Amino acid sequence: MIYKVLLIHGSFGNPYINWFPWLHEKLNSKGINCLIPTMPIGQGQNYTNWKSVLDVYRRFLSDELIVIGHSIGPAFLLNYLYDNPDFKVAKFISVSGFYNVLTPSEEYNQVNSGFFLKPLQDLINSQGFKNIKEKVAFYSTNDPYLDAKDLSEFANILNGKTIVSDTAGHFNGEGGYDKFEEILKYL
Repeated sequence: MIYKVLLIHGSFGNPYINWFPWLHEKLNSKGINCLIPTMPIGQGQNYTNWKSVLDVYRRFLSDELIVIGHSIGPAFLLNYLYDNPDFKVAKFISVSGFYNVLTPSEEYNQVNSGFFLKPLQDLINSQGFKNIKEKVAFYSTNDPYLDAKDLSEFANILNGKTIVSDTAGHFNGEGGYDKFEEILKYL
């Protein structure tokens, strides 16, 4: 099986929360294979461990892959693209993505810091990032974990289409996102 869509969850996340199961079902019902790997969380949540998981799936990913990262997911994906310039990504979608910023939670800051390995500008200038054909960023001005200014700056540096909500929170279950209809427009 070849996967056309890869979704990477955020810190302390899994494939069975938020809008992830809904998207998986929606795409698979249209014949679009969607992979949402379970990434290590807690003490095991760091770039090296997440990279090991994605490396296992690489041979099953389409050359016209759409990657979606939620929360810390885009930071992981940017580092992965830096380390794997031959990794083919047609579309990069960031949902509440950020890089090298602190949240109100020390617990989250501790695990998130394992993804801030290189200066963001180095990641954006990498060959892997330059190969991306289309970039989309979703963020909300009422995100309870991240400052809208930081989310906006991250979306701007991606230099693609930006969709801003005033009511989506962190685009997770707490913000009412067990479905995410708008993302379908970009898949």
